[in-house]
Amino acid sequence: MDVNLKFNKPEVDILIDRIRARELGLTVSDIASVVQSAFSGRRLAYFIMNGRQYQVISQVGLPDRQTPTDITKLFVRNNLGNAIALSEVVTLSTNANPPSLFHYNRYKSATISASLAEGKTVGDGVKAMQAISDKLLDDSFQTSLSGPSRDYAESSSNISFAFCAGVTDDLPDSAHSLKAFATRLSL
Repeated sequence: MDVNLKFNKPEVDILIDRIRARELGLTVSDIASVVQSAFSGRRLAYFIMNGRQYQVISQVGLPDRQTPTDITKLFVRNNLGNAIALSEVVTLSTNANPPSLFHYNRYKSATISASLAEGKTVGDGVKAMQAISDKLLDDSFQTSLSGPSRDYAESSSNISFAFCAGVTDDLPDSAHSLKAFATRLSL
């Protein structure tokens, strides 16, 4: 079995204590600006030396940006000009997210692919997956089939339709024959 939704991209969330930051004279914008300047590698300007043009890049040195906790070692100036350590107003939270989110019919989606067990049919697989989705997913989720599973479901519904249509088409002939038979019996 394979799923295209894998939570294997590590991330660090920076959670700002807004009340504490306000008490210390900081804004969220001040904090974001310091983190961006320290880690983004943003180009600030150019300078020319010996006839060559060089970029001025905003970024802390490599030894000071190796781990996520290096963010808490930064300082930011408050509205009074005092340097406040980010460790006083931020906490770090690690998690993992998918590297990319896939979409189907405008909704975020995950594709589950599986091979059939020996002796099982596509119909058995579709029924098993439907049972699993009924058990695990609530009404906010939608499922749909693709590939051979979708072909199977569509052909099954078409066969049922064709069978019902065939029976319905035969009913008038059957009724006429039955009426003729009943008429002969009454004579």
